[in-house]
Amino acid sequence: MSKHSGSHGYPDSRRHDDFVSSGAREISLIEIIAMLIIMVIGGIVLFGAVSQARASALRSDPTLVASADLASAVHQIQIQNFQPCTSSNPEPYNLVTSAVSSGASSANLAIATTSLPLGQAPSDGKSHPYFARLSTINGVSDFNWSVSPTLPAGLSLSADGVISGVPQTESSGVYTFTVVSNGNSDSKELSLTVVSVEVKVNNAHSNWTSCQKNTDSVTAKSSLGSNRSSGKFARAKSGIVQQITLSTTVEGQKLIRTVTLSS
Repeated sequence: MSKHSGSHGYPDSRRHDDFVSSGAREISLIEIIAMLIIMVIGGIVLFGAVSQARASALRSDPTLVASADLASAVHQIQIQNFQPCTSSNPEPYNLVTSAVSSGASSANLAIATTSLPLGQAPSDGKSHPYFARLSTINGVSDFNWSVSPTLPAGLSLSADGVISGVPQTESSGVYTFTVVSNGNSDSKELSLTVVSVEVKVNNAHSNWTSCQKNTDSVTAKSSLGSNRSSGKFARAKSGIVQQITLSTTVEGQKLIRTVTLSS
């Protein structure tokens, strides 16, 4: 009787063991999936935290901010077509002159402007007027803008969010802009860098001299044709070699970036 009972009990025990074993494997798979999900979410959160920390570090380090603004200006110049320096065009380059705004939406009043154009200090007696309009998301009416600390010499912010004026000297800093509309407000930190720009040409003795001081020679040379030379300037395969130097000053430190161009 016990033998018969045992023969029936063994398969039952095996099925029970198989069930337990199968259940253990199923739990392990679920745990692995759960761990992967947690790792992915954790990675996303960590990436976001690192990005925010990097952005915060950038904003808190004026030198890094100025360096990034100069690098942006250099890139803008490098992707432009070569333009020779002439008496009618002593500044053969273009820099972005308008503020950039985000297309993101917001349920509340928010400052949409994400970056400001570079300002230019006077060069060779020529001034460079500055104009940038700040924008918002979900503003209603009665806007009132303010900024801290005071903007660079020559620039001011109007109550309706327009930065204008004529920059007087190179500088770079991070400024906190605040807008108030119908009792709601928002603030954002934006960098504003004023650069000095100098254009130079390379003469036959490999000396870099100011474009403004050589405009007559360059004009005369240009009139000779692209395949001829007056002998006063070094030439690349098809044009005058030029340098455009951009500089700014931040916390007493001068930063310089140079772009060498040829047609």
